[in-house]
Amino acid sequence: MCKNRINKDNRCVCRAHQFREGRSANSRSATFERTAKAILREKLSSVPEISGWTLGDCAILNEKGRTSVYRVYDKEGREHWLYYGPWNKWQLVSDLWTHLDGINRIMVNVSPLFRAFGPMLPEVKWLKSSDGFFGVVERRSDMPLLKYLSDQNNPFRFETIVQMTGFLRFLQTGNNVFSNSGSYKIIDELEDRTIRLIDEVEERIPQRQRFSRLNSFTIQNAKALAYAGSLSLSLGTYAASCFAYTKRAALLIDYPFLLGEDMTHMDLCRILFEMRTRDHQDLKCLIDVYFDREVPSYFFAQLAYYQVSVILEHLALSTPDSPYERRVLEEFDRLSLEYDNFRTPVPYWYK
Repeated sequence: MCKNRINKDNRCVCRAHQFREGRSANSRSATFERTAKAILREKLSSVPEISGWTLGDCAILNEKGRTSVYRVYDKEGREHWLYYGPWNKWQLVSDLWTHLDGINRIMVNVSPLFRAFGPMLPEVKWLKSSDGFFGVVERRSDMPLLKYLSDQNNPFRFETIVQMTGFLRFLQTGNNVFSNSGSYKIIDELEDRTIRLIDEVEERIPQRQRFSRLNSFTIQNAKALAYAGSLSLSLGTYAASCFAYTKRAALLIDYPFLLGEDMTHMDLCRILFEMRTRDHQDLKCLIDVYFDREVPSYFFAQLAYYQVSVILEHLALSTPDSPYERRVLEEFDRLSLEYDNFRTPVPYWYK
């Protein structure tokens, strides 16, 4: 079972990055989680279909939206995911699930093989309570895809790549229900946010020749992304962690996620970053299938920007001269080789 932490949006998320430094939840978030769990435990007894079930660990806790996902066990001990949300979120959830259900049907009909694999997304049983709704999903796999692929001897099968990229592309074709008057800030303020981040950590980056172009490289990629980027539905921080694998090589969405709004293709960037230790041919194949071999030039600026910005953020969080800081700087070494000492946004392994 993975360990969870509360991030600044009060969502319990798995520790995805390999070099991330552990941080405990602040007392306010921890108190909110305990209170939310106690309230949810009471609610279970009011819904006959799940009365008497055992409430387990938190998987997602969103204080702002008052939505949550917990592990829950039925009377026979079978494990499920239990989604809960207030009624004022029902129309949003209903619309999103209609879109996801449509993706399910499309993917099943892509080929006889995918039909044999079955739906990528699980069947959800929706239940009502007096002040909110529940979604109950039975677990179908206990093998996270990232864990499976961490063993270099395990193949990243072509059919798995097709399933993953197909799901990501179809997800972005849905109506972006999160779009609002402030959405433009995600892109329009990208360059300013990048400059502030660089200023924050600039003195922490070693004065090495291979890092001399890092700042201009990062800002230039941010400008390219701000010029060409667009917004769509996104898995966000759950992009890589929601996928699971089965013994018969089927790819499933079997770990919880919350949809949000982000730059188009950013989910692919997150997945590529988490799979960066895989054979480069696997990464190249993932990009080519996702874009059907017509990769827009700005995507490489987007990928390079994402990878560098993630490491800059972790450097800002690290303690000077700590083992964690050293691991972060090792990632800069890796990227300097990958991007020809930060001269080009196209990684050497794709050329």
